[in-house]
Amino acid sequence: MVQTAHVTMLMKRRTILKQVGAAVVGAVANVGPAMAEPASADAPSRLPDALAPYLQNPAADGMTVCFLARGASGVRVCWAVAGGGPSETDATGVPIPGTPWTRWSARIAGLKPGSVVSYEVFYQTDGGIVRTPANRFKTLDPAAPGVRFAVFNDIHDQRATITALCRHFKPEDCDFVVFNGDMFNDPSAADGARKVFELWDFYIRLLGGGCRPILFVRGNHETRGGFKDRLNHLFQSPDLTPDQPPAEQLWRFDLTAGPAYLVFMDTGEDDGPETPEDSYKAPKFWQAYRRRDAGWLRDRLAAKPWGTRPWRIFVSHIPLHNPAGWFSIGSRDAWLPPLREAGISLMLAGHDHAWKVLPAGKEFSIAGKSGATDKPDCPVLIGGGPSMKEGTVILVDATRDKLTARMLDASGKPLHEFTTP
Repeated sequence: MVQTAHVTMLMKRRTILKQVGAAVVGAVANVGPAMAEPASADAPSRLPDALAPYLQNPAADGMTVCFLARGASGVRVCWAVAGGGPSETDATGVPIPGTPWTRWSARIAGLKPGSVVSYEVFYQTDGGIVRTPANRFKTLDPAAPGVRFAVFNDIHDQRATITALCRHFKPEDCDFVVFNGDMFNDPSAADGARKVFELWDFYIRLLGGGCRPILFVRGNHETRGGFKDRLNHLFQSPDLTPDQPPAEQLWRFDLTAGPAYLVFMDTGEDDGPETPEDSYKAPKFWQAYRRRDAGWLRDRLAAKPWGTRPWRIFVSHIPLHNPAGWFSIGSRDAWLPPLREAGISLMLAGHDHAWKVLPAGKEFSIAGKSGATDKPDCPVLIGGGPSMKEGTVILVDATRDKLTARMLDASGKPLHEFTTP
């Protein structure tokens, strides 16, 4: 009986694979990326047993497909490159502690830059084999003539704000999306971290995270809450893995896309020199954390990974410069020397909740610090949030000839635009 059931299961699986392969190859032939079901900004949804697949860790030669599920097994990804036949990749499952969820991930590797790949996830449940709708993505291309991306920050779980912002641009026009901190407000571990998974599912569907990667930069509010140390189970970057303990999590990363090089740094808590050592903000821990990452940043930038690309963009949740005083002094002092050597073209930040534009080379006084001044070496855009009145999206468009950044509010009103030739 057991042997007969096993043979039946294999035959069923092969039939499914043929069907999935045909669907995937057909999907590759279509023009444009597949879009996820639209999300609603209304009350939190009831979570299904499997969430929509999403993309992480983009590169010129590969992409990671992630999939969150309860009670799934035998998860695989069937995929095909335009013009080619279907392939299969096993997914690796990692249970997320304190929750009923497992994150499955499969790395689709060995791709060429700019490859268009269609894929489906299929998995086993008590009811049989289930497969997800086909999605498509495009690998990064370091030789592409341009790159476009959108940046959100300080949404603090406010679905209505980010939904309104998304009405004024097309996510499908973006190569990727950046979440620049405080997208989750003190992520709670209550009820198996239900609110975290509901919100992440909402973000994936709203932005089509199965078609373009959402790059996650940790904010200070994401270093708080009962689920904070387990957020690394949801995301993936070159050096971040689910098994890293809190003090060893590596949230910094970089990438090259078209004519731009981007480096993303984790500013951690918003502590400063005046923060008491016994504060919940743990200043001694974060000071050491930033110094550690300063070594990585120095070594990475010394290698000049941007090559001949004209644009170098620095992204962090807490700004290194801010006349309002809400900036990371420890990060600024530790990271500015290598950033100056690299010749950064643009800095993107959040944290303040009030949007700001700081021109390059213009000195300003720092509020609340008598006689203190600062002067950024490059333009700094600080996005706002989380209310409808404060929320912003920053749209960056880089070509070989110019770097353009536009900041819009939730009504679609342009707040600022600049172009660096």
